[in-house]
Amino acid sequence: MREATPPIYRCILVAVDGSATAELAFDHAVRLARHHRARLHVVHVVEAYRCVEPFAEREELNVAEALQALHQEGQRLLAEAKKKAASAGVHAEISLLQTKALTERPAALLAREARRSKADLIVIGTHGLSDTERVTLGSVAEALIRATSVPVLLLRTGNDQRKGVSPNEATAADCVP
Repeated sequence: MREATPPIYRCILVAVDGSATAELAFDHAVRLARHHRARLHVVHVVEAYRCVEPFAEREELNVAEALQALHQEGQRLLAEAKKKAASAGVHAEISLLQTKALTERPAALLAREARRSKADLIVIGTHGLSDTERVTLGSVAEALIRATSVPVLLLRTGNDQRKGVSPNEATAADCVP
């Protein structure tokens, strides 16, 4: 009798931000977690200082209210992800992270969270909501590849797809060891 092969992935971290590519990455991470019977760790990063600080001098902007709104939206995204994972038969842990300084970037937080949660795969969309910053891969995805030793699976959607490649197909070129 053959011994059961241990799952390749025991913990999969996936980042969500409400974008189409994050949704695709999340769906793919759920399928992988179900297939490998892995823990799913869903993370949302609030770029608080980067989003709010440039406008802090304006009287009409209440920084505390703006931060609260960013946190509420992050919590909403995470709760929705947890519910969607549960409906697929996958237990999801959720984490809301926040940058602590203007120079701190989401990629650094994601890499740190991957280490903390002992993730053996990170799944992320190539372009999130910060499309204005992307050059080729997307600023967060590219920086994450550089910041972590954990394998990163990148997923594209829409115009980012190579001709003839389904959005649900991850290829070797999309997986960076």
